[in-house]
Amino acid sequence: MTAKSQPDTNAATAMMLYMSAQNELASKATENIDAIRSNVALHNLCLYIVEDTYENVDPSDPNARVTFRYPLPRGARKKDFHRESFGGMDKTIGDPNVFKNFLTLANQHFKADGTNQKILILWGHGGGMVMLDEEKANGTVQARASIVDFAEVLEKQKELKFDIIAFDSCYMAVIEVMNQFREATSFALVSSTVVDADGYPYKKFIKDLKIKGSALEPKSAAELIAARYDQHYKRVLPGEERFLFTCDMSKIESCVNALNNLGEALIKLLGEDEQNDPMRDAISEALIAAHADFAYVPVLMFLRKLRDRLAPHPDQSRFKELYEAMDKLALAVRASFSGQLSDSGYTPKSPLIWSPDSRGIFLRDYKDYAQLDSSKNGTAGWISMWLKFHGIKEALSPNPDLKGKFRIGLPKTILFRLM
Repeated sequence: MTAKSQPDTNAATAMMLYMSAQNELASKATENIDAIRSNVALHNLCLYIVEDTYENVDPSDPNARVTFRYPLPRGARKKDFHRESFGGMDKTIGDPNVFKNFLTLANQHFKADGTNQKILILWGHGGGMVMLDEEKANGTVQARASIVDFAEVLEKQKELKFDIIAFDSCYMAVIEVMNQFREATSFALVSSTVVDADGYPYKKFIKDLKIKGSALEPKSAAELIAARYDQHYKRVLPGEERFLFTCDMSKIESCVNALNNLGEALIKLLGEDEQNDPMRDAISEALIAAHADFAYVPVLMFLRKLRDRLAPHPDQSRFKELYEAMDKLALAVRASFSGQLSDSGYTPKSPLIWSPDSRGIFLRDYKDYAQLDSSKNGTAGWISMWLKFHGIKEALSPNPDLKGKFRIGLPKTILFRLM
């Protein structure tokens, strides 16, 4: 008896593109969709695109705000790329309930397709613990997606599980943030630098998936997209650093555990005098040398620079536990992330960690960071180290009203997908 052949509806790749473009990126969303369209017919792909954007060229007009979808079947052709609106209604794309509803619609669209890999692309502004912001008018933030809430939606809903979550957003390669998605997907694609407004090279990697998707597994599909991204920006921006990491979510928790162990080792070495403490000075100097910015630092370069600052100390034995913790964190990072992991030169190339060496930034970010699983409700080693670093004797009181409402991030820039 011969095996039953797969029906024609099967696609090797099912991809949901969730685009927050009610901002200055609106035209770029259209360009990315056009780049996908250029590959028709989309053999081996089944797509569901949500485009939250402006309907006309005047974004200050509230009637311009609209949300479209493109439910594209396997083998979609140009005629299939027509926008479907929701009765002219605008959706708050950063609302986790709106996100959940779109996941349900995408699942209904995908369910006839047996796939090798299901991919979710979260498209829009980003920066560490923030993503997918919208605007009422130019320069005015209307809504912003919560990392905690979106990860919870993905984790709890059982109908549609993604093999890959790709962040077409700036500075999302933060270890503690990726850990939040560890139960939601197998692999993540993230950048520790800016992502240019042009975003991922959709024309190129969609063509690759169209041709090669049937022979790929999720890990190789993720690595293919990352390789295409790296190659594209090396060609078009040879003087800039643009690259993606592939994060293995089965290993990311080891990074967080190692980071918290590092925090515990540093706590033992911090002095009581905040103003005159060589250890605090070494940490601050290492952060500066490692190009820390916006309360994040490339982790591998920070570890190297911190070791450099401690090397002249005559009693190296007192740093034995610290050095061991640093080595374990570096090993965990290299095991969890693949890509251009090299911080040996001037330009850092590694995932980021939270590094609020300014007391003001720490107080601003604390309650939001404490919502992450990695902080263990504000008691874990890394966040506790920063409490002691800033001379705060007790953990700050939690504020449940702030759950998932992250307000930290990076200054807005038109050229890049910053927050």
